Amino acid sequence: FWTLACSEGSLTGVVGQNNRPKNDFILITSGQFAGGGNEGLCSSAFDFVTAWVPQNPPEFILDKKGGAQLRFPGFKMTPLEDIEKPPGQHEACTALSNGIKGAFPLSNSLQQLVVSYTNVKMHLAADHGAECGSRAGHSPFMSATFTFTSEGQEVEVVNFLH
Repeated sequence: FWTLACSEGSLTGVVGQNNRPKNDFILITSGQFAGGGNEGLCSSAFDFVTAWVPQNPPEFILDKKGGAQLRFPGFKMTPLEDIEKPPGQHEACTALSNGIKGAFPLSNSLQQLVVSYTNVKMHLAADHGAECGSRAGHSPFMSATFTFTSEGQEVEVVNFLH
């Protein structure tokens, strides 16, 4: 029915305690998406303002085999024409997931940490608006590439392959 493309996004997080199986993650504390020159406005056949609205505290989990899980992502897409309406009168389409799986390249040399997700299945929230263009239970797909930085500097990784 439609596609949505955000040329820029920013997720802010805190690194858990590395080398501890229960705490080896990046807890995402906030996020925003943009494109087309306006904060939150992404390119689409429809003008949606896109917001990061996870149901639970989201987190990145990176493993030593190059796997990357993004747990609890959520994106709310509100039509631009509804943004100024009072709360409760916004129509919106929300895509959610309990977790999506991606990957990052493994190398014996230092390289920037870049995680990619390709055509991963999400689901529409039960209370989605008509602008979703589909019935409840429809499964939209998401592709994204995240390039990690810390205080404006590239985050570089090396994974010693055995």
